[in-house]
Amino acid sequence: MRYSEIVKRAVSAVSLTLLLSVGTMAADVNGWHNPLTERTKGPFGTCWTFDRGNIDFGTNAPEIKVRYVLEGRNIPKGATEMASLGVDLYDIDNDGGFHLLNGTSDLGKAASDTITFCFRVDYGKSAKNGNEFRLYLPLYNEVKWMEIGADGGTYFHFEPVPVEKAVAFYNVPVEAVDRPSKAVRNIIQRKADFPVKVVSKKESKKSGYFIAVDGAKADTVATLEAIFNALGTTANLPDILKPLRQRRDFTFYDWTERHSRVLYRERHIAPNPEIVMIGNSITHYWSGEPSHKTWHAGVDSWNDIFADRNVINCGYGWDRLGNMMWRMMHEELDGFSAKHIFVMAGTNDIYSRTEEAIAEGMVGLIEYIRVKQPAARIHIVHIYPRRKAIDRVDKVNATVDELLKSSDLTNYDIVDVKSVLTKADGKLDESLFRDGLHPNEEGYRRIAEVYRKYIQN
Repeated sequence: MRYSEIVKRAVSAVSLTLLLSVGTMAADVNGWHNPLTERTKGPFGTCWTFDRGNIDFGTNAPEIKVRYVLEGRNIPKGATEMASLGVDLYDIDNDGGFHLLNGTSDLGKAASDTITFCFRVDYGKSAKNGNEFRLYLPLYNEVKWMEIGADGGTYFHFEPVPVEKAVAFYNVPVEAVDRPSKAVRNIIQRKADFPVKVVSKKESKKSGYFIAVDGAKADTVATLEAIFNALGTTANLPDILKPLRQRRDFTFYDWTERHSRVLYRERHIAPNPEIVMIGNSITHYWSGEPSHKTWHAGVDSWNDIFADRNVINCGYGWDRLGNMMWRMMHEELDGFSAKHIFVMAGTNDIYSRTEEAIAEGMVGLIEYIRVKQPAARIHIVHIYPRRKAIDRVDKVNATVDELLKSSDLTNYDIVDVKSVLTKADGKLDESLFRDGLHPNEEGYRRIAEVYRKYIQN
């Protein structure tokens, strides 16, 4: 079917204005967006393809419409119409939780080859910032053409296509499930949050895949354990280290896009970084690359101590321990051997977890970083003192120190900056902070002087 014929049928199926530009859809926020032609955010700038089985995008539109044409309408024996021909849409909230959205469709009664699904989204308090979404494609029919419509929103973008090695599923059987998202491979994809591709057995043996899974024998629990074992950890992580993405600081940056920029820099711009700075917004907004798009608070001090060194800033605003664990599992420490790794974690967990849980999570994260980077000197940075929480922070730091003494961890040191950020009476020196949490230029200068001795040794 020619493109013009598809457009004509789509117009008859839904009464939305199509913006045509030289035979393709224009990227208008409240128009239609084609994953095959509209480039994603991030440095890779690639377009989505349909062989991954899902498409990720972000928007704050209260109504999302998906329309598509399939190569055929095959419903295998034992499969349902919805699983074979339909799509599922998941809302990914600010804390990385996946929520299936109920939609309406003309499935089974469409007057043309075009199938249309409509979803209403209640963002609650995040209506302005919106959310990320994951769209699962039909299980047993190839998508020929698709567009996603965003009605009433102020932005729409396709998220970067994952560049991490995918989990390859081969010998995949027909599953007696009632919708695409319930297929074992898609459950695995959500729980492990790893790219998944269905391939032939011959293709699965190639080196470009993370692990290969026999779909005919795939069990959700066993497959998840195999994935986590291959990552050097376990699927039964404590709750505080459950690997999750997030978008709590979306006003300032896109978390998923930043992850793609970190990987791109490590692989293409400045390979083999000597120094890795892992942290949250305090690290993110200090300075360095990948650069933050709006501002940095300590450019001079960063340049002073890291001049002529290959340093990568792996700080992400509002990251908690589980978010850092997700990033370490998703290749931010792969493919190179660092000399120094600074880890400054835990401050964003301070009001939602116990001191003991935070300390155990911090040590667990550091132990996993050691698995990923066996030769690096790990500089474990005590949580910085912060307004109205100095006592809690001190308890966490002391507990971390005790846990480290009884651990098998070696080749590390503890970095404490409390003395340069507090007054003689132990209270926070507010003149060194913008808001009681994030240092200002002078605060970063003092921190830099503490860090300097560790990278000079």
